[in-house]
Amino acid sequence: MRAATRLWGRDASPQGTVVVLAPDRVSFGQVRAWLGQEWLRRVEVVVRREAPDELPFRDVNLWRVNDHHHAHAALAHIAPIDVIIDAWGGCAETRIGRLNVLFLHLAEDGEYQFVEPAGAIASEQWPGDLVGGDILAKRVGSHISTSVSRVDRDNHRVTLVKKHDHLLKLRDADADELIAAREPDLHVRRLLVRPGGSFMSRDTVQHHEAETPIVWPEREIKFPELYLRHYTGSVGYADHMLTHGSRSILPEAYRWHLAADPSNPATVNSSPAFARLTA
Repeated sequence: MRAATRLWGRDASPQGTVVVLAPDRVSFGQVRAWLGQEWLRRVEVVVRREAPDELPFRDVNLWRVNDHHHAHAALAHIAPIDVIIDAWGGCAETRIGRLNVLFLHLAEDGEYQFVEPAGAIASEQWPGDLVGGDILAKRVGSHISTSVSRVDRDNHRVTLVKKHDHLLKLRDADADELIAAREPDLHVRRLLVRPGGSFMSRDTVQHHEAETPIVWPEREIKFPELYLRHYTGSVGYADHMLTHGSRSILPEAYRWHLAADPSNPATVNSSPAFARLTA
């Protein structure tokens, strides 16, 4: 089941992509005001599922999501992203939670902009020490604090400018779909799928006395589906079997590709979802 639902869309613009996290009640004029000159770019609008069915968007790409974690799944289909305009509001902790999940979707030199739908951002909603940088070390993840080159603020907007280029770690379950969405110069064909299953262990277990209870492993050993893929087009290759496209790291790059946070020595691991190349 898709975490995000795309309702309608238009072709991409060569000027780049802007993503707007729009509040449940928003007017067309508000979105135009936030975008400014960015309106000429490709625009993707993300709203929460409880937003009204009738929304003032007819010439942009519109997604409905449950929360910012599902927004991450939606943004994974959009690359590269130059600007994220976050108008979902909330307290500082809520905003930082979204920043930790969504910031690395930006391309290098991209901007994450917090705007306040109701007007000025109150001081209790966004502490002033953000601009000084203290908050980056204390309250956001290290993967964010090491990837911010500049923070600007006025009465209506807080902007974080991103440094470094990060690649999304693809997983077996969604690799084919995301390659089609993220990698225009890379094509994949699934040659074979071996179904997952289980078998019973036939090893011999010797029990010995111990002062503390010994917990024995399960006798049933489960194994996942296995995929054999054929890639054509622009594929990057580096040490340690690192294979990648322009915006994504392929599942075959990871020895333990089913781990919660897979890593490869040829990358700088930034988060469970993103890494960047070492060279």
